[in-house]
Amino acid sequence: MALREDEKFVRDCLVKYFDIEKTEAWEGEDPPDIYIKVKGETIAVEITRLSWISFDQDGSIQNRNTQDSFGSNLCHELDSKLGGYVPPEIDIILTMYVPVKNVKKYKNELYNYLKDLITQNLKAGNRKEIVIADERVNISIVPNEEQSHKGIVGIIVNKNSDPFILRNAEVILADRLREKQEKCKKIQHKGPIWLVFFNDYWLADYRTYSQAFKNIALEHDFDRIYIILDNGEVRQLFKLLPGKIITETAFEEQFRKLFKSDDASKAINVVYIWRTEKPIPRLRGESDIIYIGKTKNSLEQRHARYASVEGSGLNLKRYEFILKTYGPIWVEYQDYPEKRDVHKMEQELLAEYFKRHLEYPPLNRLAR
Repeated sequence: MALREDEKFVRDCLVKYFDIEKTEAWEGEDPPDIYIKVKGETIAVEITRLSWISFDQDGSIQNRNTQDSFGSNLCHELDSKLGGYVPPEIDIILTMYVPVKNVKKYKNELYNYLKDLITQNLKAGNRKEIVIADERVNISIVPNEEQSHKGIVGIIVNKNSDPFILRNAEVILADRLREKQEKCKKIQHKGPIWLVFFNDYWLADYRTYSQAFKNIALEHDFDRIYIILDNGEVRQLFKLLPGKIITETAFEEQFRKLFKSDDASKAINVVYIWRTEKPIPRLRGESDIIYIGKTKNSLEQRHARYASVEGSGLNLKRYEFILKTYGPIWVEYQDYPEKRDVHKMEQELLAEYFKRHLEYPPLNRLAR
């Protein structure tokens, strides 16, 4: 099966991201969507899109893009049929509320209503709310000050959308992860299997998904999970540890609070990354990663006891500079079953960082 355009975009982003060695990719059997060879190792990669959602009355997830597209496509259709009859000094703005229950009746009745409305003496400032096929439509007449070529334009409002971005991200991630976990059981490939999300829900950024990933706490069998943003940025998806280290004046307190949290005490056998708000220049390129680590114990056991050491002397001087220059420090992590070798995973991340930047992260004193 031929790859969709978004799948091709993901493939190309991965090849570019891992082009620290000769990297190649080819289509898979669906599942997986593609295979990618990195440093001589072949990896099966399943790709899925994180799309806008809405909720039906029974709570089931609906594809919001499909619902919104109906409204925008109908506006284009109405303008192509009736826009030429709208007086040139005005525009008709339709506020349409989707989804609609009876699509055919809605389209016909709205067309006939507008066809009749255009024959009336319309003036800028006129407004009315009407009911078409049991659905509300607001109509506003505005001056065509920019002399646009459209006579009818639309504003689409989704009745079933949820305004809470994090909650939406949690639902989207959980839905995609469950479906792909089940689907990828069919993969016969004996090597690593990755899941890659392409983010089409642009209100949520990487950090939102990192928080959502922690909150949903779903078990899965993927060796790695990546998220690719619409600008082509590739990020491995980890869980977000709540809190940040923000100021040098309260560094020790904030450090201890970060690593004394419930999440830090429960995160056992982990690989973790410290990041800064702004990227730091490296020998080659730049990166917001300042430390890559691992522990077989909990994050609390690994770091909380060192709060006073990290918050004093030359260590504090270093953190003062980082915080003032590159902004707050935050931590993301991924915990694994006891059988997984987190040392090997840490070394892989350090090797990838080195090959990309020709040095290790600033706070990694050496690579073991």
